[in-house]
Amino acid sequence: MATRAQRAYFGIHDQSNSLPNPVPHRHEYFQIYVNTRGQTTHYIGDGQRTIGPGTVSFVLPFLVHYIPNAVDGVFHIINISTDYLLPAPDLDVFELSEVPLARAPELAPFRFQPCLDFHFDAAETLQLQELCERMAQEAQRPPGEEIASHLLIRSHLLHLIGMVWRRYGDAFRLCESQGKVLHSYKQAVLRCIRYITQNLAQELT
Repeated sequence: MATRAQRAYFGIHDQSNSLPNPVPHRHEYFQIYVNTRGQTTHYIGDGQRTIGPGTVSFVLPFLVHYIPNAVDGVFHIINISTDYLLPAPDLDVFELSEVPLARAPELAPFRFQPCLDFHFDAAETLQLQELCERMAQEAQRPPGEEIASHLLIRSHLLHLIGMVWRRYGDAFRLCESQGKVLHSYKQAVLRCIRYITQNLAQELT
């Protein structure tokens, strides 16, 4: 994340300074793509979602995805560390897709991105853009203002997620009630990770 962030826990870029992503990839942090202008496609996991003006897209850690930048696109890409978005220390990053909404509502857009599209009207899109610009301004503050910036960036970030919840909260609850779970990580890999974690004190073959 260090190569794509202004701070260890957070980074934000736009069409003028984002690094190219020419192929599907994954990373250890959360990512939000706020599209203001232009048409593109979000390839995520085994599926794809259409991105137009006023679309917000969410990516869980370690989930393979790819969003080609539109030639005339205007957008913000937000990178967020797991600890910054979810301060709770006991959440397993490989099981985030199964955490109940009541426990971590911030996760809802990330969990259900493969089956929902998050679109906003022109006025709301302007709000989203302003929130991104405020986060970008705070991310450029000098080190002496680190604590204030830390709090303000997170407040703007939660405001953005709150806007998604206000518009799509019923859809989130319906998805959860229907048992829609993003199986983003192979169960065999999860079993290996759990075994290693539980047996670190022993010699592993």
